[in-house]
Amino acid sequence: MEKYEAHEVQVLEISRENGKWKARVSPSPLYPDGKGGQLGDRGEINGISIQKVIEEKGDVYLVLPDKIETGRAVLHIDLERRRDIAQQHTAQHILSAAFVKVADVDTVSFRMGERNSTIDLDVPYLTSETLHAALELTNRVIRSCVDVDILMVSPAEIEDYGLRRKVDSALMRTEKIRLVRVGDFDIQACGGFHVKNTGEIGMVSIVKTEKVKKTLTRVYFLAGVRLERYHRSLQETVERLMRILTCSAEELEGRIEALQKDVKNFRTRLNKLADEHARLLAAGGGFKKIHGDISLVVWEGDEYVARFLPKYLKKFVIVVKVDGGFMFASDVVSCRKLCELVKNRFPGSRGGAGETHGQMQCTANIDEFLEIVEEVVVSEGTAT
Repeated sequence: MEKYEAHEVQVLEISRENGKWKARVSPSPLYPDGKGGQLGDRGEINGISIQKVIEEKGDVYLVLPDKIETGRAVLHIDLERRRDIAQQHTAQHILSAAFVKVADVDTVSFRMGERNSTIDLDVPYLTSETLHAALELTNRVIRSCVDVDILMVSPAEIEDYGLRRKVDSALMRTEKIRLVRVGDFDIQACGGFHVKNTGEIGMVSIVKTEKVKKTLTRVYFLAGVRLERYHRSLQETVERLMRILTCSAEELEGRIEALQKDVKNFRTRLNKLADEHARLLAAGGGFKKIHGDISLVVWEGDEYVARFLPKYLKKFVIVVKVDGGFMFASDVVSCRKLCELVKNRFPGSRGGAGETHGQMQCTANIDEFLEIVEEVVVSEGTAT
């Protein structure tokens, strides 16, 4: 199979936007990004990679990483990407038709992504039986190697074809409407790429579903080469887990459940030990006093212990050094105010705080942070 298809075009103008070059070309053999929910073409023009294809008011623009000169140019279309798009798009037509046939559920929108594709179904919930039935029917049509035909018909003829969805009113004002027919299984108006025979899709799999907008169900699916890559990745993951856990694939679930149980037990024991450690630290006292009888506790040890210290302290500010920043808590000053002050003094700081707890990433060192803590304590005048 050819990887690229060459075309001669004219580069009519070039401009620079947001660090990228934007070239207007004509005539354009490229399919724009986002049109009909589909991905756009990719390839090269005079050896420069095409990063995006944009259609604006009938003109086609290429987004490029480098400048290109106006005039004649040779454009190469990535045919492997087109084949991938055709597999996903035709799979969507069949899958959407299958949901209508097995459950009378319509597709209200379709989106093709770089990694997976989705259809939004007009139903808030789907049973596993419905999902399996629609998928089984989809793959049965694919295995049947049904021809996929492109028909150009006039708006007056549309009613004769029994389309799955009503044609957009704008299309009804055109001379010809492009229909995609999958044997006698489905026919739908569409301007995107499609395979010539369903056998080219190979197989479809539903990888996830989720509820959206409270009334729709979003179905994530993969087809063709994408599905092959997904299965290969899953197989490699399973094999790695089998090696790590020294078990067979059939034993993986049991081993993982046992590990989860062990982790839960160890976490419980760790929390108990951290709690006891914090209690002993607080009982030992000896913390620095700032502004009267308010204790400043600076902790650079285990974070688990730090989480329990406030439980055993009164009139305190605790500061915990963590990677790239600080955790802090207090029962006498506003941690929110402390967070705001640090952000003002050290632009670029990230994080947030409530009145009693906070955490942030910042470039301040421990001494600089503690100076701000003392400033907040004094300014609030909370000592009794």
